[in-house]
Amino acid sequence: MDKALGVPAGTAKKAVPGAGLKLPTDAAAISPPQGDWLYFVTVKPGDARFTADFDEQQKNVEEFNKPRTSGKPSSA
Repeated sequence: MDKALGVPAGTAKKAVPGAGLKLPTDAAAISPPQGDWLYFVTVKPGDARFTADFDEQQKNVEEFNKPRTSGKPSSA
């Protein structure tokens, strides 16, 4: 038993430091609009997009990733 973690020895997985779970802070993610959407992504602070269409979601994700892949800082 790993007394520090309270689980049987050898069963606990240690997380990478600083890689904790990030909870959504965008109000739209916390209280999403009513709808039949299946997907959402917060493109930038204050711009959460909800959709039921996979292709539209892929476009939203591409827009989310643009500043991360262009090497330019986000304008948010």
